[in-house]
Amino acid sequence: MDSTGKVMGSPPGRKVENFRSHMKLVKEYGDLKAKADKGDAKAKIDFFIAALKMGDYKDLDEAKKHLSTLKKPSKEQQAEIDGIFVGFEVQKLAEPLRKATSAEQAKELQSSIGKKFAEMEKAGRIPTKNDDFGMFYSLILAHAEEAKDVALFEKSLNALKEKFGEDINQNFVRAKEAVLEKMKAEQK
Repeated sequence: MDSTGKVMGSPPGRKVENFRSHMKLVKEYGDLKAKADKGDAKAKIDFFIAALKMGDYKDLDEAKKHLSTLKKPSKEQQAEIDGIFVGFEVQKLAEPLRKATSAEQAKELQSSIGKKFAEMEKAGRIPTKNDDFGMFYSLILAHAEEAKDVALFEKSLNALKEKFGEDINQNFVRAKEAVLEKMKAEQK
């Protein structure tokens, strides 16, 4: 929290390095805000990106509205903004899943949302925030398993393992690897 009681987010993992990188973001947020408040155009966009990462915007429309008031971002800044905006879209698409009232309904939604995420992934539209990334590929796994798409399942599992490394739940990995082996056997 900052001195006003604003929650400054939480680290995206359980390791000390995750905490340190998040504390670095919190410091950058404060430093960039000071520069942006003084009128620095580049700092305004960098602060906007930091604010996106900190969860300052409740939805994509609010974030886009603010972005439209800023000068044109650099190519690198735009790429980072686009990745975060995809996260907003991922959250919105997953909203019905959070409201599911039964395991049956949740399973059906996982696959249908996972299909939409697979289309986004194919188009190169992948969220960058850890929570969004994890949900994105986990739901693609659900879709790929139901569709019996071995290549997509394997690609998605590998993306999760690569992104989260040793932070990933090993029980989850073992269970999904068993599903993958079963899918491969059935395909033969």
